[in-house]
Amino acid sequence: MNSIVLRAFAFGVVTLGPLTLVGQKPSYDDSLKWARYQPGSLREYVRQRTAAGLDGSPAKGTTFVIGARNPIRARVVFLGQTRPMPSTRTQLLGGWFRSQRLDSASVLALYKREVLVREGKRRFWLPVQEVTWANTPELWARNRPIVVLVQAVGARVVDRIPDWVFVVMTVEPPPDA
Repeated sequence: MNSIVLRAFAFGVVTLGPLTLVGQKPSYDDSLKWARYQPGSLREYVRQRTAAGLDGSPAKGTTFVIGARNPIRARVVFLGQTRPMPSTRTQLLGGWFRSQRLDSASVLALYKREVLVREGKRRFWLPVQEVTWANTPELWARNRPIVVLVQAVGARVVDRIPDWVFVVMTVEPPPDA
């Protein structure tokens, strides 16, 4: 598994999180990559992209909107629920990994589940790497505030209704915890 993480890391998509969790110390370059994750809101990202991006979507049918790298550091509440990642979201995530020039099958193997979080009144299912889930159990308590560092992947749009996907790169306690 380390070769998969390192190969992904070399492209800068799966950044410091998995490497830290398997015991490697972050380097100066790693801290610069984390600095790209600016405080933001998943809800605001969705609001802005939905207003701008769905104008060209067909009224009926399915389209995919693949996003560019959009690093966001968001404070959310973990609601204590997980689920296996649905195939439709796996398909979108695979397309995003391919757009980042990654071996999508190898990287997708790292993602088996999604976690349910709430930001304000809006709920989001977020794909999370199994290593992140396994190595941070203290952060996954029901109704616990956490900070997720995510990449905005894009959306699967069915009949002009988007299902936005944000992939968790790492998770940390909020600064005031």
